[in-house]
Amino acid sequence: MCKTRKPIQPNFEAPIFSNLVLGDFMVVTCGGGGKRFGLKNRIMSYRGNKRALEDKVFEMDTGEDIVENLRGQGALIGGTADEFVVIYQMDREGRLTQQDRFRADWSKEGCVNSVVFVQEG
Repeated sequence: MCKTRKPIQPNFEAPIFSNLVLGDFMVVTCGGGGKRFGLKNRIMSYRGNKRALEDKVFEMDTGEDIVENLRGQGALIGGTADEFVVIYQMDREGRLTQQDRFRADWSKEGCVNSVVFVQEG
């Protein structure tokens, strides 16, 4: 009989805002509530895919940024609840580094619902 590795079922301990499969990794953002509820805003990467997560390889506290709407093509881009765009770069081991963060919307009522990469840059 063939033994299979039981997939992990991580307890994120916070609401999930976005997830993205990028190569051999799944990136997950979660958090919300801040100091009021003690839930840290985080971005994490796991080795695996949408069917089975194997090992957490990276976790970073994103501070006040609740990263939503992840998109990816070698780099990841996400919008935050506070109208910022955040760009991360992933290395071959699944670790993320923040490359840039900039204000996307200066209007009084926020309207950044989604962010994407475009060929024109």
